[in-house]
Amino acid sequence: MSAEEDYAVSATVEELSRGIREFARKLAALLNVRIEKILDAIDLARLAEILDIRIVNGEIIGLRVKIPSETRRGVFYYTIVGIYGSKCTCEASMIRRRICKHIIATLIIWNILNLFRTGRQLDLSKLRWLTESEHGETTPSSGELREDSRELQEVS
Repeated sequence: MSAEEDYAVSATVEELSRGIREFARKLAALLNVRIEKILDAIDLARLAEILDIRIVNGEIIGLRVKIPSETRRGVFYYTIVGIYGSKCTCEASMIRRRICKHIIATLIIWNILNLFRTGRQLDLSKLRWLTESEHGETTPSSGELREDSRELQEVS
């Protein structure tokens, strides 16, 4: 399969727009954040550079993305988001272990790629790390990351 066939657009502009809006609402509810935080992440996603896309059996299983800092010129943050976890080089993620706006931006990019490729949204229910604490307890508002993301290491 050629690259052109692999990334053939299977969704109309209207479907893409509707899918992005619906995904933003779902993500805000799942993370227990205001929609404005998701909209800010959409702005960041526009500035991002996709470094790597991992596809297995025709499905995207992870992304590696470079996102410029909003406050520091010449500084970039690198995110890895996959089916088993996420990492970002920013302080919010590295020190406070939070799902940061860079990870949210990468999720938005992943969703857009899915919409382009398949016409379907990224299934957030498959990303259990979005709602689990380190102890496996479901905590939608915690935003903590799981440590057992071995597959994510392979995505990088």
